[in-house]
Amino acid sequence: MSAVLVPYTADGAIDWGAVEAHVARTHAAGLTPAVNMDTGYVQLLAESEKDRVLDLAAAVTGGAFVAGAYVADASGAPFGLDEYARAA
Repeated sequence: MSAVLVPYTADGAIDWGAVEAHVARTHAAGLTPAVNMDTGYVQLLAESEKDRVLDLAAAVTGGAFVAGAYVADASGAPFGLDEYARAA
């Protein structure tokens, strides 16, 4: 597996063509693309952007990818099973 970062254009928009190219190159190299991971700053993406990354990865790989789920919590907070289930 290899994490796929979300690149941005100079004006701060997600570069969707580059995202698709990164996922495709990773998949073509025989690695499983890992999207919406903490290394991709998933916590900074809007829900619609997270969904678009998932849709793009599914289309490019035929479903052969993994994805992360992010839940914001505080140190010492109890495990939030319901929150993680919603994020997943």
